[in-house]
Amino acid sequence: MTKSVRAEGPTCPTCGAASYRAVRMHRDPVSDHCYLVAIRWACSQCGNRFTDPVLDEFNAQARVAARTPVRREAHSTDAVGENARSDAA
Repeated sequence: MTKSVRAEGPTCPTCGAASYRAVRMHRDPVSDHCYLVAIRWACSQCGNRFTDPVLDEFNAQARVAARTPVRREAHSTDAVGENARSDAA
């Protein structure tokens, strides 16, 4: 069986072969409770991993969004859970 690689990204700056998207997950150095996912290009020939200005900007925006606190809305009374009421007393 042959391995098929669909070229999606720029050519590799090291060997000139086609590249595809790769993902790297790492712990955020600012917060121990946050993990970041960075998108990079990976060469299909030599395995070199690199970014370009578009991915650098995308990853920077994703870092800011990941570090932004999420405000949780209070939920209305449910039929189940902590807020459940029982009329049968």
